Amino acid sequence: LTLAIHIMFIVKFKYYIADLEVKTPEDLLKFVIIVDTGFLCSMCGKHFRTKRETRCHVESIHFPHSFTYSCDFCGKEFNTLNTRNIHITRHHKKQQKTWSC
Repeated sequence: LTLAIHIMFIVKFKYYIADLEVKTPEDLLKFVIIVDTGFLCSMCGKHFRTKRETRCHVESIHFPHSFTYSCDFCGKEFNTLNTRNIHITRHHKKQQKTWSC
């Protein structure tokens, strides 16, 4: 489908989409639409190159402060997964290298 069709879909079902519940961070992916040129936010139609960028946008712009994420190294809490990941990269680089999933 073309970008124009996806945007028409978004506008037509905007109120339905807005009523979707977000109970877990994974639910944020309900608002990510795959298009030929990348990904769209179904809430506002903004285009992104990656799924991760779109998910970060949905969380920080449309559902701010819905979840908290704790740093596994120091326990500091963050309002978005992205800010937590940036914190770990900047402040726990040495620990991160020895940490495994």
